[in-house]
Amino acid sequence: MAGEAAAGRSGAVGRLIICPTPIGNLGDGSPRVAEALLSADLVLCEDTRRTGKLLAHLVEADGGRRERPPMRSLHDHNERGQVDGLVAQIGQGARVALCSDAGTPLVSDPGLALVRGCIAAGVEVEALPGPSAVLVALAVSGLATDRWRFVGFPPRKGDGLVEALLSSETTVAFEAPTRVGATMAAIAAVDPGRRVVVARELTKLHEEVVRGTAEALAERYAGSAPKGEVTIVVAGEEAEVDDEAAIVATERLVEAGARVKEAAAVVADLTGARANALYRAVLDRR
Repeated sequence: MAGEAAAGRSGAVGRLIICPTPIGNLGDGSPRVAEALLSADLVLCEDTRRTGKLLAHLVEADGGRRERPPMRSLHDHNERGQVDGLVAQIGQGARVALCSDAGTPLVSDPGLALVRGCIAAGVEVEALPGPSAVLVALAVSGLATDRWRFVGFPPRKGDGLVEALLSSETTVAFEAPTRVGATMAAIAAVDPGRRVVVARELTKLHEEVVRGTAEALAERYAGSAPKGEVTIVVAGEEAEVDDEAAIVATERLVEAGARVKEAAAVVADLTGARANALYRAVLDRR
């Protein structure tokens, strides 16, 4: 069975099972996910070394009654080339488990091409509930949760970075530790008072949740990058601009080639409107 998935071990109908894995604390793995992984004919994962440690833990917790299932690496660079073969194996009865290094697969992780291939072929896809850094960070942030969005890893710089993170809704994003200071500074340049939460190492021993304004966090992380996995949550803000003429003027400057941030600042100086409110209003109408 090593290397290739054969017919299902229990004779069950083949399927792709999406398996969320702990984001730090192994105790957060569910019994259903553990059973799906240990009974799989093949486990697809980003890093076989990391997932191998998880599977070894599950085998030990199971009393060693079952062997560790075969693994195969599935990542952004090799996924498309494996889809047809994997779909065929699942269609022949194999139970294939898909997991990422941590958290719920497909959330800024590989797997979408495989899921789409299975759906197109009429192969059953089952998703199990489980850990997600996005939901944990959102829950602990103290920011509004009735309307929110997730943007993955935002652009590194420029208007694209600010556009991705500033919205009328609460926004959740992943960020590289070395980029946190620059990201906070970019937000602060547009709206220094915007509330932001930086959550790192969630569920782990050194978990830390830092809340404050964009300006305060930009100062905090200017010369000291946080360590570990980072998820940021940015408060939403409704645009409060009553002057339609100011919004239109800002839009015209943007159409003429100006950046949204600079156009909003110019019009704000001339009209007295809030620059960040103009900025948000223009983005919401694009």
